Amino acid sequence: MTTPRLLVIDDSLTIRKLVELSFRTTSFVLDFATSGAEGVAKAAQSAPDVILLDCVLPDMKSADVC
Repeated sequence: MTTPRLLVIDDSLTIRKLVELSFRTTSFVLDFATSGAEGVAKAAQSAPDVILLDCVLPDMKSADVC
């Protein structure tokens, strides 16, 4: 069984920290991106199991990230 991976794409430091604290007792490996373009690149590179995507990003719409 592989370790589950979560990619958080959010420009808010507060949200990223909240997710980090919420998942610290789980087996998830967390990765973070602060823009849509960075998130797309990281998703292509690491193939996360779950993506937590902010609806309002500074560089692109969340629908475009999807």
